[in-house]
Amino acid sequence: MENLCVENKGKIFQALSEGPKKFSELKKSTGLANGVLQHHINNSEKIIREKNTVMLADECQKCELKGLCQKKCVKNVLIDRKKFSIAKKLDKNFSQADIARELNVSRPTVHHHVEDLRENNILKREKLRPQVKNFLQD
Repeated sequence: MENLCVENKGKIFQALSEGPKKFSELKKSTGLANGVLQHHINNSEKIIREKNTVMLADECQKCELKGLCQKKCVKNVLIDRKKFSIAKKLDKNFSQADIARELNVSRPTVHHHVEDLRENNILKREKLRPQVKNFLQD
């Protein structure tokens, strides 16, 4: 039984060594059942799970976005490539319409991701007449 635990932990650490993963991706890459995977994540101080994203705890120490984290890990929120692209462009004063055109997505999609970034305290909103500007939190 103990050998199985060591083997399962090894699979998890191997998969996470490539970077943060969504829980479903981690489950698929390790071949472990939900309960087994959840057990090892909950009982390890070296693994962080926030919402649907799992990563190694030492990733935080190396993360270039560490200064932006407040209550939540910014990298975990930005694991979604669209959110990451949108956040970078917003920080360079692109409008939501410009971002939608450049990323070839609808404006409501951009708006949805912007609202999610605001709710996670990654963006702050400033009203500058005649338009609203979004900036990455300091």
